[in-house]
Amino acid sequence: MIHSKLLELLHGMGLEVVPGDENSSFDPEIHEAIVAEAGSEADCPRILEVWNKGYLYKGRLIRPAKVKVGDGA
Repeated sequence: MIHSKLLELLHGMGLEVVPGDENSSFDPEIHEAIVAEAGSEADCPRILEVWNKGYLYKGRLIRPAKVKVGDGA
């Protein structure tokens, strides 16, 4: 209950989770690629795993999401 109230309060103040989940497009502006996996079936860089969530504060990036990407090769 305390956790959900804290998240609600932070969201109301302008904190947002960086968009992007598994199998979505990789955006180097808001994602940090920690590992790139060769030979994936995707035609463009795709997020395979999200290791750490990223956060935006009032639309400004404060921490990029750390992700594993497939390079589409």
